[in-house]
Amino acid sequence: MTPAYPKPASRKKTPPPAILAQGERKRLYDRTKGRCDWCGRTMAYESMDAHHRLRRGPGTWALSNIAGVHHDCHVLQPMSIHQNPEEARNRGFIVPVRQAELFGLPPIEIGGYLWILHDDGTRESMELPF
Repeated sequence: MTPAYPKPASRKKTPPPAILAQGERKRLYDRTKGRCDWCGRTMAYESMDAHHRLRRGPGTWALSNIAGVHHDCHVLQPMSIHQNPEEARNRGFIVPVRQAELFGLPPIEIGGYLWILHDDGTRESMELPF
């Protein structure tokens, strides 16, 4: 016996890429000037992690949403981004979805300065009104 209603066609979602494309990864590394965005220490190109400021999903692979960090600074150390979400939010490394929907991505604090990250892999210093 066949069902009275046909099964709905399954929606296939295109998963986001597992890693940055090689050219994008190089631009991210060049933007960091070979230094971890979280701790400021030097890092090798091969050991750089791409940290998503806004959680991963469709459209979040733009370079304005990604910080280049050591793997340890990303997830492992007690002082890492994901072990210290409050500090990471305060510094712009973790951005709540609702905040991004309302205001866009905020500046990110790197090395004591505020930066605006751009999709072309560049960054610009944000002038403070002091």
